[in-house]
Formats: sequence, C-alpha cells, structure tokens
Amino acid sequence: MSRLALVFALLWVGCGGAPRGGVVAYVAAPVASESEGVAPERAAEARCVVSEATLDEAVYLRLSGDRERLVQLSGVAARVELGARPPRVELTAGGVVLYQRFPTEEIQLRVRQPTTLGIYTLTAEAVVEWLSGAGEQVMVRYQPSAVLGAASVSAPLRCALLTLARGDFVLQALRGGEPRELRGGVVVTQRRDDSSGTRLNLQQPLPVIELERVGDRAKVFINGGHEHVVGWVSAALLEELRGASAPQVAPHVMGLGMRGSSGVRYTYCREDIPLSLGHGGRIEEVGLIRAGTGFEVQDASEEDPIEYLPVEFWHHSFYPLSDARFLVRRAALEGC
Repeated sequence: MSRLALVFALLWVGCGGAPRGGVVAYVAAPVASESEGVAPERAAEARCVVSEATLDEAVYLRLSGDRERLVQLSGVAARVELGARPPRVELTAGGVVLYQRFPTEEIQLRVRQPTTLGIYTLTAEAVVEWLSGAGEQVMVRYQPSAVLGAASVSAPLRCALLTLARGDFVLQALRGGEPRELRGGVVVTQRRDDSSGTRLNLQQPLPVIELERVGDRAKVFINGGHEHVVGWVSAALLEELRGASAPQVAPHVMGLGMRGSSGVRYTYCREDIPLSLGHGGRIEEVGLIRAGTGFEVQDASEEDPIEYLPVEFWHHSFYPLSDARFLVRRAALEGC
C-alpha cells in the first residue's frame, strides 16, 4: 500500500467511516485470488440445524435399507441438519454418537411457540414436514387433523421456530360465544368478505363456538385437536349443538428402566473410535464412541467376524430389541 493510500485509509477510519455496533448478517466467505497461490474458497452455505437436549419419545436404530427395529434409544439428545440429502439425525447419549437417516415417523418436527400456517394455529402436538430450504427460513408442509378433512398447507417458516420435542406452550381456548355444530363441507375464510378460503370436509359433526355474526357470515372458533381455527363461515351452515364433545388429545408418556451393570470392567480410549452394529450377517458403521467414554468389551461369539469384538454400554438409553450387537474393530482398541 502506498503512503498516500495509507493516509486516506487512516483518515476514513478516524472520521467514523467504519461501521459501529454489532451487526449480524449472512455473508459469503472471502475468495482468495489466484495470484496468492491459494484455491478459491466456496461461500459457506446457510444451514438450518434443529436440536433437542432430550427427545420426548423413543427412537429406533436400524441398518440402512431395513425397517426392522434393532435397538431402542430413549432419552437421547438429537440434532438434525435440514437441507442435507437425505437429512441425517445425530443421536447422542453417554458419550456415544449414533448417525441415522432422519426417521421422520419417530423424530418429528414441531413448533416452539404458537404458529399460524394458513388458517391453522398449531398446538404443541402439531407436526410439520420439512420440504426444502436450509437457511434462516425453510418451507414446511402441515397436514391438518383428520377430523377436519382438509388438504395439507405449505408455507415458509423460520428455522428458529422448529423443535424436535413438544413445545412448552398451550393455546388458550377463546371464551364467550355460542356453542354450535358444523357438518359436511365448509369453506373457512380468514376475513369476512374474502371471496375464497380453505375447504374443510368434516368427517363427523364438529362442535364449534360462534364468536360473531354479521349478515349471512359467522365468525367461528374450531378446535381440530392439533390445531385451532378462527375464521368466517356461512351462518346458514351452523346448527344447534347436539351434545357432541370436542376431540381430546392425550400426551404420550414413556419410561424405560435401568439395566443391571454391577461388576462390569470398563474400557476407555484416548481417541474417538468407530462404532458398528451387527445383525443377520450384516455389519454397518452407525456412529462412534467418544474419547474417555467407558464401555465393556465382551467375548466374541462364533457369529462375530474375527476382526470385531462386541461391546456393551450398560446404561438406560440403549435397549436391544433383537440379537443385534454393537461392535468395534479389534485394531481400534489398541492403546485403549
């Protein structure tokens, strides 16, 4: 840099040309010039990472391409990076890290706080499906409760609103109004004078609350179970309530006891070592054992390949459901 350029640079900084205060932004990584002899760097891609310290329900470890549940995982931490192809979940418990394709039927995306998609305000029980996107905002799909008989709705959602556990919130039911009943096909609009709306094909007579009536339109509150709906319907469709009750959703609670581990001689390794799962003649690497994590090395059976030894962790998070066994390579245990 020439002396003149240096003087101008110092004057610019001294006069307040540099930005003040903390500013957070998504920026591309700097690209090195070829003259510097360094390969150009690719801009870092924005990611949507959803994690939970403890999952509400059990997850099941499987071999790739196989639906059989081999090991039940309970009370584990989970982390999933949306946008990976396919999305993969990382499960952690007691120093053991396991990798699986994102089992959406078991680890489900929910919302952290009351969230509205279309006409639906989601409860803590509602489940959304990730469709696309991997940055600050992603596209999700929501399938309303079956009792509403409605098509799914797709909408953008902030990544920060997603969670892998039930949100810690409760939607407050609206007070006041007159109890009514809806049945059959109903079109719900968000505003009274909207010309189009969302069609519900109610699978059974559904109790609702009439909140307001203006001309031939009525504003109603509907509790679908996993979502609340407040919108306008044709007043002619409302009938007197005939004693039906709103659907109830009970929380699912699951527990798993400790397994005995007295008299176990634990092995510890100075470095992370790969962990595999063996079942039915197949062996597949499924994760790793973190350095310093205690585990028991067991005697090999006739079915175990000569280069592997079975291991056991003896804690409540892992519960085998079959003859599947965790395995490590003998060579990886050298120095442990």
